[in-house]
Amino acid sequence: MEKCPLCNNSAYYEKLNGKDTYKIECMQCGDFYITYQGILYLENNKEIKNDKYKISSYTRECKVLNKKPPFLISGDKEIFDENFYYVGIDLILKEKFPNNVLDILDRTLINLSKLSKKPGQWIEFNDETYFVLAYSENADIFKYILDSLYKKNYMEVSNLTKISVYGEFYTHARLTPEGWNRVYELEKNINKDSKKVFVAMSFAKEMDEVWERGFKEAIKELGFEPVRVDEIEHNEKICDVIIAQIKKSKFLVADFTGNRGGVYYEAGFAKGLGIPVIFTCKEGEEEYLHFDTRQYNHIIWKDIDDLKKQLKDRIEATII
Repeated sequence: MEKCPLCNNSAYYEKLNGKDTYKIECMQCGDFYITYQGILYLENNKEIKNDKYKISSYTRECKVLNKKPPFLISGDKEIFDENFYYVGIDLILKEKFPNNVLDILDRTLINLSKLSKKPGQWIEFNDETYFVLAYSENADIFKYILDSLYKKNYMEVSNLTKISVYGEFYTHARLTPEGWNRVYELEKNINKDSKKVFVAMSFAKEMDEVWERGFKEAIKELGFEPVRVDEIEHNEKICDVIIAQIKKSKFLVADFTGNRGGVYYEAGFAKGLGIPVIFTCKEGEEEYLHFDTRQYNHIIWKDIDDLKKQLKDRIEATII
């Protein structure tokens, strides 16, 4: 048993194929991959020191939600391949950790629902390893999050509290019927069985081949039906057609090459409906992205072949 580089608790290390790469299994942080250089990056980066619990929250969330264990790397990149899901430590801190209290409450509720085998079952919190499931740095914040869920009538909490070196926290909680309904609302995909994929992009002539050989082929090869609004026959106002098609789509691809204003609207509308959005942009034009979308992880593509490969990888990793 060695120390976890994220939480410093005891953890199992498995060295992969004699390489300087480890799979780490930790009660608090779940499972993740990391290299020795990655461990040094965590140890030597003073700015990350107080935010390691945020990385722990993300890796534990992946475990609870049965996602592929992340491979932690330095920087802010996100790379998908057939073997690993590489995610930058800086990217986790910027994008993967919930950035407001309402998101924390919703994601905590989903996490805790996965610990319940059936409605009505009490969840037992034995120690501090459960704090990260509520994106909490310590016992006080953990108790605050559970109190907040209780006040929203999403959870019941026991009157029993545990006092330890970690502070005072509830030892038992369970979701209420309203809590289970909230989880259902959050998890349901309104277009679960849809094969439509709305593509928001520039209609400039130079983008025609990008559409045909890049977006269209990538989406079709994965069994979906790509939709671009200028190819739809209609008698309605174009904005009504766009809204109707987005509402029918399983997910949306938004390409910001050319910085077309409508793409921002269409991407925002889809996100407001809870429809997943994949952001893309041609290399060299990302500097023109508006500040409110730069926070999202864009596929930056060099040419059509690069776009097609990256888009297929992203769809397979995040949608299928």
